[in-house]
Amino acid sequence: MPKTIIFTSSNKAKIARYKPYIEEFGYIFKSLLDFESELASPAETGNNEQENAEIKAKYYWEILNHHQNLENTLILSEDSGMNLKGVSEIDNPKKDIKQPILEKFGELKPEYFIQYYSDLARKYGGKLELDWIFGFAVFDGKTLESVSIITPSYLVDRPKLPIDDFYPLNSLLTVLNNGNEIYLADLTKIQWKEIWDVDLIHSLKHFLGKL
Repeated sequence: MPKTIIFTSSNKAKIARYKPYIEEFGYIFKSLLDFESELASPAETGNNEQENAEIKAKYYWEILNHHQNLENTLILSEDSGMNLKGVSEIDNPKKDIKQPILEKFGELKPEYFIQYYSDLARKYGGKLELDWIFGFAVFDGKTLESVSIITPSYLVDRPKLPIDDFYPLNSLLTVLNNGNEIYLADLTKIQWKEIWDVDLIHSLKHFLGKL
């Protein structure tokens, strides 16, 4: 019987993105949307994206284990951040992408992400190199495995419209495709898999196979 993976997100865009990959690996995919009650999120107190993913994986195992039998089940958690190059330390969000939005605007809205990060790119000339960092952790109740995956890209000051409510930064992030820059918002599903997610897919498959 194939193992079940519970992906600890209720973000519909993230779920739609990762579900095909997980199922392609041979797992049964579930997310937090498959549970009737809304689950509180843990405090993300790790020093980096990988540690935050570990915190979430262990936390949701404990919570979900009270709701159902988690035999033959893996809890998969993800956290992400971006390390901007050539900026001051105070302007580099790293694992705390949402924090400067909350500090400046008091709430998280897609248009606030666009305003803050387009202004930041403009402050440094309109374009910044960055490493987008994915932290993943998987927990089976006994063994915890985690991995960090880095994808290079750019932050630009001119947003691609319309703005994606679930992934607003896709309108400001670009990647190289055959020598040309393309917004993440413009990537097709095939391009997502072959350009942006290519290293993520290989690393995730190997990493999940450890449990």
